[in-house]
Formats: sequence, structure tokens, C-alpha cells
Amino acid sequence: MIVLSWNCRGLGNQATIRVLRKLLHEENPGIVFLMETKLLCTQMSHLNSRSLKFTGCFPVDCHGSGKNKRSGLCMLWKDPFSLSLTSFSKNHISFTVTMDGVATPWNISGIYGWPDRRDRPHTWKLLRDIQPNPPIPWLCMGDFNEILWTTEKSGGRERRTSSMNEFRGTTSTLDLQDLGFIGHKFTWTNGRAGTDNIQVRLDRFFATPQWKSIFPSHSVYHRARIKSDHAPIIISFDRAQQTALLQDQKRKKRPFRFEKVWMEHNQCEEVIERSWRSLDRSATFWDRTKACEEGLKSWNKDTFGNIRMRIGELKEKIENLQLRIQSIEVLRSVKICEEELNDLLKKEEILWFQRSRALWIKEGDKNTPFFHRKASQRRERNTILKLQNSAWSWIVGHEDIGKELRNYYMTLFTSVDTHNIHSVLDSVEPKVTRDMNDCFAEDDANTILDTPLSHRSPPDKLVWSLTNSGKYSVKSAYHLAFLDLSNSAGACTFAMLSWYLWKARNLLTFERKCLTEMEVVQQALRLLHEFQDAAYNRVLRDKPKAHRTQWCPPPVGTLKLNSDAAIFDDGTVGFGFVIRDASGLVTLAGTKRCRARGNSTLVEALALRYGTQQALTSGLSSFQIETDSDILAMAVRGEGVHADYIMMLVEDIRSLAEQANCRDVLFCKRDANNVAHSLAQYGAFIRLEKLWSDNVPASCFRFLINDVRREPTNVKQ
Repeated sequence: MIVLSWNCRGLGNQATIRVLRKLLHEENPGIVFLMETKLLCTQMSHLNSRSLKFTGCFPVDCHGSGKNKRSGLCMLWKDPFSLSLTSFSKNHISFTVTMDGVATPWNISGIYGWPDRRDRPHTWKLLRDIQPNPPIPWLCMGDFNEILWTTEKSGGRERRTSSMNEFRGTTSTLDLQDLGFIGHKFTWTNGRAGTDNIQVRLDRFFATPQWKSIFPSHSVYHRARIKSDHAPIIISFDRAQQTALLQDQKRKKRPFRFEKVWMEHNQCEEVIERSWRSLDRSATFWDRTKACEEGLKSWNKDTFGNIRMRIGELKEKIENLQLRIQSIEVLRSVKICEEELNDLLKKEEILWFQRSRALWIKEGDKNTPFFHRKASQRRERNTILKLQNSAWSWIVGHEDIGKELRNYYMTLFTSVDTHNIHSVLDSVEPKVTRDMNDCFAEDDANTILDTPLSHRSPPDKLVWSLTNSGKYSVKSAYHLAFLDLSNSAGACTFAMLSWYLWKARNLLTFERKCLTEMEVVQQALRLLHEFQDAAYNRVLRDKPKAHRTQWCPPPVGTLKLNSDAAIFDDGTVGFGFVIRDASGLVTLAGTKRCRARGNSTLVEALALRYGTQQALTSGLSSFQIETDSDILAMAVRGEGVHADYIMMLVEDIRSLAEQANCRDVLFCKRDANNVAHSLAQYGAFIRLEKLWSDNVPASCFRFLINDVRREPTNVKQ
């Protein structure tokens, strides 16, 4: 399932219409949002019925006349989407979408932001006004005429920070998250060369977390700019569709196919006969067939031309040129390629007409979908459209077919009416015996299971985690026992109750005052609460005030990874990491929850290993590593002597860092690590691991903004 958004900059000329038709043919979107059509409603409806062939069309009139025409919107759709209009204006169209296989309806909004800088607040107000109420999943797309970050613009004057802040604030308030992209970074250019060239990312897709939960497999693609200064952007939110897109991009050479249209040409038979007789009598049937294949290929290229391949090559060349610095030579090359592409698209159109026209004349029909399909010779895909089950009923629909296949194989490989299974299991020699299980108490077993393991399978070592050397000492054991007693609420309650019982006994013995049982309990609890309050206030009073520090960005052109861990009283641990560039822009962030036992250095090492592993998996390299654990940073750098149980994880981190070509391991204060810490806290309250590209959760956003502010820092590195 694909949705396309494009600021086409006018559909009043055939060249742009040909580019649009080719784009629709290649991407096959179910919903299309067009901006700046510069057409009236009647003209847009006529264009759709004559050329685009969508089942649903909702246009919005353009303004002005002649060369002063501007704006004009249109939303197009077809099966499996069913759209119901919610609202529209000259700058937006909103629909509620229902579709087969998705129980929850969702909202889709196409936005064309006000181009004038002074009118940008109207765009943010429009977004707030069209927010679905009551809230439902929401997909928002279009040309917003504004950027979120300074890195989304190249060339020209710097963008106003206030406008970007308003854009970010509006999307954050509405819980709209940027869905990222694959392809060229910028979607608009002014078309000038050299230092006058400006490129900006104005077009994008936003979605709420509810929409992302319905369609977790979604990807956004930026296509080449052709016949418009804006690039078309598409979103695919179906796993099978994404696979097809990737296969289209990396498609191998197609096998030879005999096209039926060749038979319409009077030279076809002559080419086959000449190729067949070109070999001597000793040639095999296979050799003669290959000779015919080569002859037909050469004849097809000379007669019809391999138009589709040439069109693909030109589009790829235009995309590569647009990635380069926009010099005069590059712009001239793009112009030449666009003109050649337009000519090829025109030839392709004529070719399809010629192929189809022969059949129309032969069969006595005209322009029916049947003959159009016969002429187009589209390659059939390996798709199961329906499936017959064991009851001889036909199953249709992607989900129902999947369930039927799954049930079939589960039945096939599931044992039925098994007998004497226990005798079979009893003959299997167990690796873990009952005696082994009886050796450990439940708490000890949980401690063993929660012990972190290395990815490298190093030799086992016996360590004592309460000393830096890893060796047992009586002093550390005493401290452990003291901490267990002081941290026990039951022990404190028992101590206070015992003390007040002794006091009640003295009052009765020496002062003849008798206290009831309830009075003894109440007085003991009062003393316990006073003791706890006094201890807490003392901790707050004696806690030193740390100097305010701030995150220090990496050098320009590099990245920095920050990680942290959050430990909770129930044994839950949250890991968090964030990778940012020199501008503070997030490249990758992640968090997850687990259970771990040990001190803070141990869980900090686990968090850093997790972040480094995710960065390496995502293909990132040559980044700085930063943690707010001084002991861990020194251990990874190889400074000092540390416990064996820490060094096992440190060796894992070093191995991952070496694979990612990371050399700098830095230490920072907690205040300079707030984003990673908030991610770790967030991770402790979610069930599954979460990763973000170019974004962070809303709860971490204020820390991200604070880090971007360039205030003086006091960071030990």
C-alpha cells in the first residue's frame, strides 16, 4: 500500500502529465495528493477521467488566471482505500480512511503550507484545527514550506530559528512524528548553479504513534525531481510492497521474453528465419534458439528501441546528478536528460498506442481495458490471489490466505493421538538434574539467571561483585549485611516497636504508668516516621549541588553516542542511547527494558554495550562514545584496574567499538547526559524494545532542545 505526495507545479502541459502518469505506473499508489495543480475542479476531474483513471477524485480550485494561476489541490484514491471527506480549504484536504483488513479507521491530511514567511503561523493554526477529534490515527503529508532543523537546508541565508521552533512545537503538541526518508536529502531546489543554489527539505510525512502502531512497517522514499522543482515523496506501509520496491531498485537483468507485439510487424518472421539459418548444419536446436533470441533482441532495439530500459537509465542518471553540487554543467546535464526523458515518454506513449491499435482494428473494439492489458504485456507477479482449502472453499484476502497456510502446516507437523510419550521422554538423559536444581535457593537462582553474559564466550571466572578487585573480603560482606538490614522496612519497624515496648516496661516499673497495646504501637510508628523523615531531609541537605553542565556536540562531520541506565527498586533496569551529529540532530535512538542485578557500573556497561551494538547494526561508524560513568569510561580506555565482572562487558564494548572504528571514549556529568537518561527511564515502562530514526519520544524532547542551546559547558573528556 503506497501513498504519494507531489507538488507538481502545474498540470497544464503534457510533459508534466506524462511524468505523473509514468510515476503512477511505476509506484502504483492507492492514494495521491497533488499540490499546485493550477487547474480548476472541472479540469482536474476531466484529467482524471481521461488519463489518470482513479476511482475517487476530490479537487480544490486554483486561484488566478493565465500565468498568475497558483495553488490548486487534488486527492485521488482507489481500492483498497475508501475515503470519507472530513474538511478542506485552499491549503488542505482531510479524509477519514477505511480499508479492508484494517479494523481501525484513520485520518489522512494533505497540507500545502503558506509560502510567504509572514503567513507561516496560518499553517501551524491549520494543523491544530484539523487535528482529528476524537483522536484517531493520523497521517499528515505535503509541502509545509518550512524545515524542522537547520541541517535540512543547503545554501542561501540561514532559516529563522523562531519559525522552526514554532514548527517543531506544533508537531510536538500534536504528537506528530517525522517518518524520515530514504533517498536524496532535499526535496526542493531553486535550480540555480554554484553558490546561488539552494536546496531544502520542504516535503515530508508525519504520523502519530497510533498510526505507526497500526502500520509498523513503513518507509518513506524521495524520488527524482522531474518537470517540477519539488521531488515526489511516497510512503509504503506494507511489508510486501516495501519488498517489491527494493526488488525494483535492485532488479536483476530480466530473462528473454517473446513479445506478442512483434508478431504485428512484417519483419518479425524474416528476422527469425535469418537467425535460424545463420548457423551451420551441426548446430543444435538450443544453439539455433539462442541465435533467434539474440537476433530478436538486436532487431527490437533497432526497430522499437529498448525504451523502458533507457527511461530507467535516464531517471537514475537524473537522481545521481541531483545528488551532486548544482554547478552550471550539472544543471545543463539535468536539463538535457529531462528533455530526452520527455521525448522517450512521448515515444513510449505512441508505442503503446501502436501496439494496441492493431488489436483494436483486428477485433473491432476500441480502447477497452481488456485490450489495453493485452497490449501492455505486463509481467505477472508471483502472487497468490486465492487458495482452495480442504473443504473445497476458496479463501481470498492476504490475512485469510496466510492463516490458512499457517493452519495447514501446523496441522501437518503437529502430533495427534500420541501414546506413551512419557516413556520416550524418560529415555532422554537430562543435562540439568534435580540435585542441581535443589542446590540453589530461589533468590540465588534468580541472581544467576540475571547475570549478564558476554557475546564472545570468554572463560568463566569466579568474582565477588562488591569489591573492585573481584575478590571476597569480610568487610564487604559486613557492609552487604548492614545494607540488607537497613534497607528492610520490617527490620526498622521491629526495632522501633522493641524500643518502645522497653520504654513502656520502664514507665510501668518506675512511674506506675500503664500504656495500652494500641498506644505502644501508635507511638512506635510515630517515632519510625520521624526517623525516616529526618534521615531523608539530611540526605537532601547534605547532597552537594552539582555544577550545571551541558552536552558537548562532536566535531562537524562526526557523530556522538551517549548511553545511560536507570535502576528501579523492583529490579527493573532501563537502557537508553542516542546518537547525534554536530547540530544535535538525532541519527538513531533506542531504549529497552530488562532485569539485571549488580551495581551501577555494571548496568552502565550493559547500556553502553547495547547502544554500541545497535549503532553497528545500523551501519554507523567512526562515532564518539560518551557515558556518565567515570569508572566505565576509564575501563574502556584501558586505564586503571577494574573487577573481572566489569571487564567481561568492557571487552565486548571494545570489540564492538573496534568494528565500528570508534576511538574516543569520553566521560560527562549526568546533566550532560539527560537525553540518554530520560530514554533509559522511558524504557523501564515499555514492554518491547523501541528504536527511533531522526526522533526521540515526546518525554525526552525538552532535554534534546536544551542540549541544542549552545551554552557554556563544563565537560570532562
